[in-house]
Amino acid sequence: MAGLRRDDAGDKRPDMKPAPDLLSRLSGRTMILGVGAQKAGTSWLFDYLAADPAVYASPIKELNFFNSWLRPNIGGRANDHYREKMIFASRLWRRSVDPASFRLMRERVAMIDDRDAYLRYFGRRVEDETHLLEITPSYSILRGRDFRDLRRYFNAAGITVKPVFLMRDPVDRYYSQLRMRQADSRGAFVAKDNFLACLNRVPATSHGAYHQTVTALWRAFGKDAVGIAFYENIFADPDTHLRRLTDFLGLEWRAPDTGRRINTSPRPTKLESAEISAALDRFADVYSFVNAHFGAAKPASWRA
Repeated sequence: MAGLRRDDAGDKRPDMKPAPDLLSRLSGRTMILGVGAQKAGTSWLFDYLAADPAVYASPIKELNFFNSWLRPNIGGRANDHYREKMIFASRLWRRSVDPASFRLMRERVAMIDDRDAYLRYFGRRVEDETHLLEITPSYSILRGRDFRDLRRYFNAAGITVKPVFLMRDPVDRYYSQLRMRQADSRGAFVAKDNFLACLNRVPATSHGAYHQTVTALWRAFGKDAVGIAFYENIFADPDTHLRRLTDFLGLEWRAPDTGRRINTSPRPTKLESAEISAALDRFADVYSFVNAHFGAAKPASWRA
């Protein structure tokens, strides 16, 4: 199943603890919740953090739980995706479906009608780890009230939530997203040909609305309680910028393998000046916000 992490087939954790104790076992832990941005290094960061012995990472990297619950009109399609996957898997159960993958799908589907199922999903597996980890870039569509509800949800279980948001040059991130779609549809969607047309389509640009996501996070958690980093800085100078993020999360620093890329988009075709100009206009509010609030930290490679 796409997004499956770790060898859950050989993991005995899911059935080790009785259900009544699952929620109480999470009290006192920290949830590292990646909220985006899409195509800004979240898969790489997930693997880096998941390798830390203090972190229990979700076997499904992107659970799409909070966007489905708190923004159902926009994020509810993820629920349909998991229902369909489970129905399909049920039909093929004896022939080709891994039992561990099916169990994960079943647990995710249970979250649709039972909100505590998200917590039990982690409580069923965590052992001595002090931190939990889940990253879903689509959480970037959440707004201030949503994030406040999310914070209360974790706090009610005795969990401290630390949201993390990564930013990448908005034009580069948008173009990478288009190329990812091209790869997913086996070339039927040609990124370069659709660059200008998709600039006016909300689904193609909503994940790059950093000004809205960051403002919502700050309103819900406070500026000092949100971990924000730049994609370009992490790979250019991890000893400074990734270390700062791990310090924020309360984790030990480990030197990363920055040469390893995960979930990369196809190699880009060079953009024309008219395309770049149109994209800069489209993301002008994003650039202005970042310049105003992160000017000194913003990578020099950004286009504006």
